Amino acid sequence: MNLTHTPARDVVWALYGLPRWEQVTLQALVLPLNLISIPLKFMLRPVFRILIPIGLVITLVFNLVWLICLGVFLPLGMLALSLPLLRPLCFLVALPFLLTGYLANSLSPQFEMSDAGPYFFKHDLVESFPYCYRLILTDRRTLSQHNST
Repeated sequence: MNLTHTPARDVVWALYGLPRWEQVTLQALVLPLNLISIPLKFMLRPVFRILIPIGLVITLVFNLVWLICLGVFLPLGMLALSLPLLRPLCFLVALPFLLTGYLANSLSPQFEMSDAGPYFFKHDLVESFPYCYRLILTDRRTLSQHNST
């Protein structure tokens, strides 16, 4: 297993033959965001550690932004898969929300190592557009199989 993504991502990407043009385009646009967000996150990390109440409020705000973005790009991904002719249009409409959600998740502080799983899963959801919903279903199945053993 790669440390930068979830096992469900491996299943979905192998099952649907990803990456496709959406993932390649998104990765090209996310790279400059990563070059900005990673140093900024490391600079803000001491502030989040010292002022935990402020860090928790900032985490809440970033998670709300992420949730709003997910509420937009998840239905657009489902629409793109059900109507293939609308796939490019759905991608263009979802793109600002994908980038905003990715950036909000990138800047969100993680206080414990156990916070890394949801952090990577949110990135995987963005990177797997328009297969986001299928990634959620695959992750649920993976978790239920893991918990039953």
